[in-house]
Amino acid sequence: MKWDEHRFASSPKEAFMPSPQRRGDSGNSNMGAIDRDELIRDLRSCASRLDFLTNHARARLLADNEFETLSTRLSVALGMVLAHHSEGYRSQPIQSEVLRNLIDGCDAELSSWERHILPHHNKARRKPTGEATPAEHAFRGVMAMIDRYLDGIDPHEPAHAIARAIERMERLMSCYPDDDEFQHGLAHAVSGLEQAMAAAECQAA
Repeated sequence: MKWDEHRFASSPKEAFMPSPQRRGDSGNSNMGAIDRDELIRDLRSCASRLDFLTNHARARLLADNEFETLSTRLSVALGMVLAHHSEGYRSQPIQSEVLRNLIDGCDAELSSWERHILPHHNKARRKPTGEATPAEHAFRGVMAMIDRYLDGIDPHEPAHAIARAIERMERLMSCYPDDDEFQHGLAHAVSGLEQAMAAAECQAA
């Protein structure tokens, strides 16, 4: 994903302003069919990266003042727009150009954090119990908003709901890698969900 700073809205309010439609988008369409699957995949990727930063690399995220110069502004802007469009049970569509720019901004920002954190990340280190920093609070909030928005897309489709459950189960697998009982239980749950997913897709076909 490439980020064009000049195309990104300077504030969450501006993110709601109309932007030029991509080819294939109708004038009344907010998330064009051409871009929808890619945008959802990229949102899920951002959620996974935020999960890594706030859980698996939390020791680095809490490290003294080393990251004070790194920003969370673009990620928070994405979270705010998603929250605005997640009121109620069903998520409201967002214009594809706007969502593309927000995701690209978040991607660029997360890449900066990852470049600082990954070289010093110690996988074997226990997760610290220290007080959360503002950056951690911000990232956890954005991750929650992404999950909430994705949950509200096609909420009445069983296959969608099962896919979201599988995604969350797979995230949990990295929590206790040395606990065989924990890993076996999750693997069994994922296997059952995958069978249900196949059945739901057959019913929808």
